[in-house]
Amino acid sequence: MNIVIMGCNGIAVNVAEKMAKNDHKITIIDVQADNFLIIEETENITTIIGDGTISNELEGAGIIESDIFLALEPSDNRNILAAQKVKSLYNPKTILCLVSDPKKDGIFRKLGLNVISTTSLISDIVLDSIR
Repeated sequence: MNIVIMGCNGIAVNVAEKMAKNDHKITIIDVQADNFLIIEETENITTIIGDGTISNELEGAGIIESDIFLALEPSDNRNILAAQKVKSLYNPKTILCLVSDPKKDGIFRKLGLNVISTTSLISDIVLDSIR
């Protein structure tokens, strides 16, 4: 599979490295070159300095051929913008959007996006641990 990830952070790197071990082709796009210091490019992982909310930069990252798009930046607003754009213009098989603010979770879902709320997940784990 071809996977484009917007945002190079701990979550993105962990996902990319695990998917690359299964021979998936991963491209990570991020606006900050320094963010790429936490990952090494390999045969299956490519990094591109660019803005995942801009169409021609997404296309340079391979979004047209991608099967999966993951919006994993720390900014909910940038993630939703990129995910909506990718859904309407390129429509890969799977789009996943990371959300920190659980109040935005429902809004994003109403837009037809697959959402992961880190705050909700961690809160649930904490609550399960103290029951």
